[in-house]
Amino acid sequence: MTTRIRDVGEFCWLNMLTSRPADARDFYAAVFGWTCIEMPGMGHRIQAGGRDIGAIFDLDGPDTPPGASAELGVMVKVTDADATVARVLSLGGSARPAWDIGPA
Repeated sequence: MTTRIRDVGEFCWLNMLTSRPADARDFYAAVFGWTCIEMPGMGHRIQAGGRDIGAIFDLDGPDTPPGASAELGVMVKVTDADATVARVLSLGGSARPAWDIGPA
């Protein structure tokens, strides 16, 4: 897997949960030239220019929580996720609680 090095404030990853993952892979390949690499039993890793940029998951997959909805999650690199969530909430926004995703 290619290491993602981004500056604070830059988009650094996206996750797509869709009921039509094959169509999504074909669409984004045609529009953006993305390639997808299967992650057996999980979904497909998305690459652009040979760099990992995200993943596509099947809404109807066995590991998808019941009641999940189709969505596109876009991540932005921050230095302190907890502080960023607190700031968003203090400004009247909404945010899910922060969680660690390893060295990424």
